[in-house]
Amino acid sequence: MLRVGMKVQLLILLPVIAVLNLLALTPVSAQLAHFVPLTTIFLGGYALMLVATSVPTRALPASAPATAPEPRKEPIAEPIKPEALPAKTASTEAAAITFLGLLQEKGRFVDFLMEDVTEAEDAQLGSVARIVHEGCRGVLDDCFDVKPVSTEPEGNDITVPAGYKADEYQLIGKVTGEAPFKGSLVHKGWRATKVSLPRAIEAEGEERRVIVPAQVEVKG
Repeated sequence: MLRVGMKVQLLILLPVIAVLNLLALTPVSAQLAHFVPLTTIFLGGYALMLVATSVPTRALPASAPATAPEPRKEPIAEPIKPEALPAKTASTEAAAITFLGLLQEKGRFVDFLMEDVTEAEDAQLGSVARIVHEGCRGVLDDCFDVKPVSTEPEGNDITVPAGYKADEYQLIGKVTGEAPFKGSLVHKGWRATKVSLPRAIEAEGEERRVIVPAQVEVKG
């Protein structure tokens, strides 16, 4: 668009050019005859220059900025798979099944727990419990050396020292503050100072799940 100053100049130049053109058509003196055409050409060229300089030029499209080359993507290495651990001769589950089998064999432990005793008399339970107790106690003595956590008699007042092991003492009741704690011994607790579980015998590629096999008396 034309600026205000250029508009004013053109408004002045155009009438002057028009007047000079009229003078060129009328008879004038010799001096004016040479002056009028030259002046008209000069002023017309100046007016064209004003118009040309006022026309906005289109900006050339800026060249796209050079993009940095993408970083080379290194191939992702596949994670190394950990080597398989060597097969154990006896799994933890198989050892537990074997131990449970001994409790069943020596003390009929599983039979006693799986039996519905809701309708049994106390005398009947007492006689059965004696058999279970004797057999299971023998298995426990063979596989573990069991000692009490606290040597104080149950019901006595004791002090749980600071820095006590959480797996040795279980605090019940209203527990506030920090150790040492004073309280009454409700249960002495038990710890196994020796563990000698029986070695589980497994068939190759099989998991042991049978605690005790079913017995079948064959009749000949």
